[in-house]
Amino acid sequence: MNSALKTKLLNTIYPVYESFVDSSSFACRKGCSSCCTQSVTLTALEGTIILEYVHQRNTDALIRLAGKLAGASPSTPSCTTNQFARACLEGKETANEPGTWSFAPCIFLSDRSCSIYPVRPFGCRSFVSTICCDRKGTAQLPTEFISLNSAVMQIIEHIDQGNIWGNMIDVLRFLLESRSVPKKGASLTSSGMLLSQPSPGLLLPPEDEKYVSVFLTILYDKKVEDKSFGQWLSTVS
Repeated sequence: MNSALKTKLLNTIYPVYESFVDSSSFACRKGCSSCCTQSVTLTALEGTIILEYVHQRNTDALIRLAGKLAGASPSTPSCTTNQFARACLEGKETANEPGTWSFAPCIFLSDRSCSIYPVRPFGCRSFVSTICCDRKGTAQLPTEFISLNSAVMQIIEHIDQGNIWGNMIDVLRFLLESRSVPKKGASLTSSGMLLSQPSPGLLLPPEDEKYVSVFLTILYDKKVEDKSFGQWLSTVS
């Protein structure tokens, strides 16, 4: 599947997701940025879209971004979302979270607002709270919403399987270096980064299946070019 089609599938997910959760009562508002840290994961597909957006806004912006990336020390996840799901479904032990969590402000924050808001990755779109994080010190979400977010992350990773996956800082740094210094014969696996994996099946608690299934029905029925989203998803390999 080419990158243009992957992008269309990704851009089909976002409005369906936003419409589906629109009735929820979230405390998040512009300027509320306590959750905007450097502990965000994404796919290479999402990272490439961010870099293109930055470049289109200012031709020198990528140079400045490279400087910010060089000075960042992000937390590194031990496995991808789909690797974690597979381990759980197979009854194996695995650690999905790194030993430390970076609370350093996101490099894209500007005056407590996101400077890449239109192309922010799903990890940012899904990080919301029903209470004010600034006052409570932590986010709060219903369990079915957490299950929905996990399912969408699995789907996005499945779409971009075989490409790098990881912390946003690491992924953007790798993509920028690959642009400026092409490495002949180098494979993605030699980079030491994780690769997006196919979905082994959605990891959903029984009590949340009905809620997530409603969303999936809407999403899978959406038309993308000459097929439904669900049909395209089944052809990704």
